Amino acid sequence: MKYSGWILDLYHRDGQMIVWLKKQDGSCVRLVDDWKSRLHVCGQTRDLLDLACKPYVPNARFVEKFEKAGDRERTRSLEIEVRNDKEAGSLARRIQWLGNYSKFRLYDVDIPAAQMFLYHKDLFPLAFVEAEETGGRVSWSLKDSREHVDYQLPRFRIIRMKLETRRERTLRGFGDELDQIQLVGDEEARTIDSGDEAEKIGQLGKAFREMDPDIVMTDGGDSFIFPFLARKAQEHRVLEKLVLGREESPLRVYDVQGHSYFSYGKILYRETAARLLGRLHIDEKNAFISSDCDPLEQERGGRVEGGKRACGGRQGRIRLRTRHWNTRQGRRAGFLLPLPNHNVEA
Repeated sequence: MKYSGWILDLYHRDGQMIVWLKKQDGSCVRLVDDWKSRLHVCGQTRDLLDLACKPYVPNARFVEKFEKAGDRERTRSLEIEVRNDKEAGSLARRIQWLGNYSKFRLYDVDIPAAQMFLYHKDLFPLAFVEAEETGGRVSWSLKDSREHVDYQLPRFRIIRMKLETRRERTLRGFGDELDQIQLVGDEEARTIDSGDEAEKIGQLGKAFREMDPDIVMTDGGDSFIFPFLARKAQEHRVLEKLVLGREESPLRVYDVQGHSYFSYGKILYRETAARLLGRLHIDEKNAFISSDCDPLEQERGGRVEGGKRACGGRQGRIRLRTRHWNTRQGRRAGFLLPLPNHNVEA
């Protein structure tokens, strides 16, 4: 079956890429493409052959790639398929340990699978595409251009979500009681303020299904709103009702915490982004939103998958775009992408 629309969201699940298209009639369709991420290992041929025979190295084959910038001849490398990003990091650490951190050179390890999928298929977020599903695979045809500055986007259903608590202290915290939740859209607004906390969470899930937003705007969604709701749902044992994405999977408390980083003389902190699968979540506190640029333009121009946005000011956004432009160009030319100069991290 053929579909046409704009790439709204995508994420990787155990060897499959899930892509949500926003169709021209306003509806959304979920496409499943059988696609696995791949990491590459370079080294002596004998060592690579020994590595390929290991029981924990699945679906390995030899390919020819450019290893370094300036190379005129391709290098023989071992290409290994992995099911997800976690498996890629774990396998990379094991390979480094096996080679005593000197025999093997690893590539294409730290790039998220969804981002690598976009490079591999020559696509980008919010691009207009045609897709045809055949036997578990999807054929993609790009009907858009990264260079266009005058482009058309669909009319997205956007809601702004606010949460209020009954505070026990001056600053709100996870121990506060849930007071009310406001959902404000272009055509409809709802306030959830009746019942106990468990009932309010159930009403929230129902409201998301009925309003079916494409984009959810929050102020502190990553740092407080969604972690607070997930903790309350776990506390009252109603986690299965906290389904805010288009997938039938509940929102959960994050296993991965935010991280601090140094940028232009400042130490900054970024929260782990809350993913509402099948929708876009934009936390205006955690993502760089320019006053003179629409957030959807930044999403499209960033060349990265939904949920990944530049932070740390204008310089951070420029640096992120430059990095992804270089990465995409390198992939198209057949170059391997080296691991940063530190040990593999999960």
